[in-house]
Amino acid sequence: MPPKRKAMADTSADSLNSRSNHPNKRANHHKAQSTTPASSKETEPLKEYEPSGTTKPSYDGMGLPELKDELRKRRLKISGSKGDLIKRLNQNDHERSLPVKQAIEAAARKRREKNPPPQEDDSDAQFDRDMIRENKVLRNGPTGNPVFDDWGYELSYDKLSGSRTTMNKRTMLDRQWKYFERMEAEDEQKRQIMFGEAQPKEMLDSRAMDWQVSQDLEIPMHKVEVCDYEVWREMGFKAEKKDFVEGQVDPEVEKKIDAQEMGSDFRK
Repeated sequence: MPPKRKAMADTSADSLNSRSNHPNKRANHHKAQSTTPASSKETEPLKEYEPSGTTKPSYDGMGLPELKDELRKRRLKISGSKGDLIKRLNQNDHERSLPVKQAIEAAARKRREKNPPPQEDDSDAQFDRDMIRENKVLRNGPTGNPVFDDWGYELSYDKLSGSRTTMNKRTMLDRQWKYFERMEAEDEQKRQIMFGEAQPKEMLDSRAMDWQVSQDLEIPMHKVEVCDYEVWREMGFKAEKKDFVEGQVDPEVEKKIDAQEMGSDFRK
């Protein structure tokens, strides 16, 4: 496990519970600029696309334990009948499609153009704004009016309400550890797709890799998944490994990523 991720996994339960029981997913998006790590593509503009070999799973043939396990992986609710679980998974499959993600990013970009995010370098001020919005989401309830963060992304009632659930330290740390193990496995898949090797000699910055894919596919960074890397590769995009070595990523790119990271785990 990379040092950064191990350090996060070793964080005490008290600090993890200070705001959320959800691990902070590597996060968000800003319009591509010249400082983004270089990648190239020589084909036509983006269109709806499904990577070869990708087939929609047959949820009808799964039992309740399998369906609940799949929902847990996606951090979705596991309550309800088998029909409810299948419906939830099918809806999530739709929401994970490339056209839907592109539409979310396009809408967020319009909101940013209309109301640009604050430029001050003050994490406390951003934290306060986020808390006000998050509490508003919880007051509005699951069917209330949408609430958007500084970057134009809608906040999720389900994720926020789940983050306020009280659990003991052992359970919370166990979930954290499983999360980091899953993220490491996904990072290996992403490195294999982007560079042809799951465990290169160099320590690569997974956030910068996600950022690159989000820029090329024009989708939110917090929604980048392994399947998006497959689409990215099969649509003809390429990247240079040297641009993603930890400690050597362009500082401007890191600054953009960091500025949008707080609260990103609660976005739809």
